Amino acid sequence: LTADNALTANTALTTAGVSSYYAESLVQSSTNSSSYQDKITLTLQPGTYLITFSAQVSSNQNNGLAYKFDAGSYVFDGIPVLSGTNTEFISVSNTIRVVYTIATTVKIQYNKNQSGGATGYIKGATIFALPTN
Repeated sequence: LTADNALTANTALTTAGVSSYYAESLVQSSTNSSSYQDKITLTLQPGTYLITFSAQVSSNQNNGLAYKFDAGSYVFDGIPVLSGTNTEFISVSNTIRVVYTIATTVKIQYNKNQSGGATGYIKGATIFALPTN
C-alpha cells in the first residue's frame, strides 16, 4: 500500500484467492473552479468488475458542488441538495457492473456548481472494484 502527498492510496487486495482493487483519498479537498478535478483514479485491466464509488460532499453555497463517478463507458453525475454550510457533508455512492475490453481508468471528480464565490468540498472518496465472471 502506497500513498502520495495527497494521502491517496491505491492497492490490490487478495484474500483466499479473491482479488479486488481499491483507491481512496480520505482527506478533505476543496475547489472554487468550475472545471472538473480528479479526486481519485484507479486503472483496471480488461475484465468484468463490480465497482462501488463513494464520497462525502459539501459546499459553502446552496447546491454549490457537482460530482462525477466516471466508470469509463458509464458516468454518474450529481448535484446534491446542500444547505450551504461547510459542516454539512452528505454521502453519495453508486455501484455498477461493467465489462472492459481494454485497460480503463475509473475516477471520482468534482467541481463547484455555482458562479461567484462557491467552494465545493469532498472527502472520504473511495473506489472499490471486485472482478466478477
